[in-house]
Amino acid sequence: MLHCTYIRIGLALIITAFFFSVKGQNSAETDSLFQLLSKSAEDTNKVRILHQLVKAHEYTDFEKAIELANQQYELSKKLDYQWGIGKAELNLGFQDMVQGNYDEALAHYLNSSAAAEICQDPILLVDAASSTGQAYMRKNRPSEAIKYYHQSLKLSEQFEDTWGIATAYSDLAILHQEYKDNTRALEYNLKALETFRSINEKDRIALQLVNIGIIFQETEEYDK
Repeated sequence: MLHCTYIRIGLALIITAFFFSVKGQNSAETDSLFQLLSKSAEDTNKVRILHQLVKAHEYTDFEKAIELANQQYELSKKLDYQWGIGKAELNLGFQDMVQGNYDEALAHYLNSSAAAEICQDPILLVDAASSTGQAYMRKNRPSEAIKYYHQSLKLSEQFEDTWGIATAYSDLAILHQEYKDNTRALEYNLKALETFRSINEKDRIALQLVNIGIIFQETEEYDK
């Protein structure tokens, strides 16, 4: 059932989110960033400090994360700082995704893509494409999702971004798994597994193995 698969994916995302929030959370560092923020001029450095603060709060305090992301966006807009605009749109889109506001998230992600095209920042280009694909997937528009996932993969290969390549394979695997194309899902899961292994990302390796196990369970290939 599609609904059951979404539950499995949701649980995997929660586990991943929890891991990274715990791993990255440092209250002393956050306090230091707020002190820097209070002393900063209205410049691009302040935008970057705001971005770091958004990332520090995005899993633990949604309201604060949104408040900071809006500040990041407004200052970036004032400065015509396209990197800051693109990152702020990604941050706001993420919060909408968490809350199930997929139309709003998609609008933010498309705006992020537009900013990324202007500033040509490699990581921003990849993240915007990947996030746009995720929003289309949540809106049950697989053809558009596949388009943006492949765009993310192509950009990651162009920039030799191993993490981005692995993530794109994983996104494509999840999408094909959702729509019961187990052959393609297994193909992309195995590619993601191999790529995550090449950079020793143990948590993502574990998640790929779980997804591969689900495919074998659904195809009743229990010996695998």
